[in-house]
Amino acid sequence: MNPLEAFIYKEGFGRFSTQPYTLDPTDKANKYIHLTNVSINKYNLNNYDCNATDRIYGGSKVSLQTLKKTFKDDLKIDWDTQIWDQIRDVCLKALVSAQNDMTYNPCCFDLYGFDVIIDEDYKCWLLEINSSPSFSCETLLDDMIKQRLIDDTLDLINPIDFDRKRLFEVLERRTHDDF
Repeated sequence: MNPLEAFIYKEGFGRFSTQPYTLDPTDKANKYIHLTNVSINKYNLNNYDCNATDRIYGGSKVSLQTLKKTFKDDLKIDWDTQIWDQIRDVCLKALVSAQNDMTYNPCCFDLYGFDVIIDEDYKCWLLEINSSPSFSCETLLDDMIKQRLIDDTLDLINPIDFDRKRLFEVLERRTHDDF
């Protein structure tokens, strides 16, 4: 990616494990105490403190806007200066460190998913970068956030309008022409 140009989407998900974290060796087989992965935790929602509406809405996920409000109202932490600045810094450093290994193509764009974990001291750590983030929508929250991301991404790249009927005619002709 040269020159490095990136946009960070300000919405996303806060994900939570469905069981309290513990280092108790007798609980080491309990996969729910260590993971915030939704594909794992969705099977534990019956044992998680959420009602049927919460399960439909997002399960063990919340929007970043909800997480931001929780940080502000319940924890008295300024999301923008104490958390979001760290998340942006982590993302930027990861992109800069990989910049020379990323294929540059001025006619393309990539969308990455950054998983950042916030520790008990409110320090942000990069967990992983997904080069093909999931756009599956299993909950209403998924649908709301991911559809807006897709819409905003298309607005950002601003693809040129084209005549679909004319394109179909050209493709139809080319499939029947002998080369």
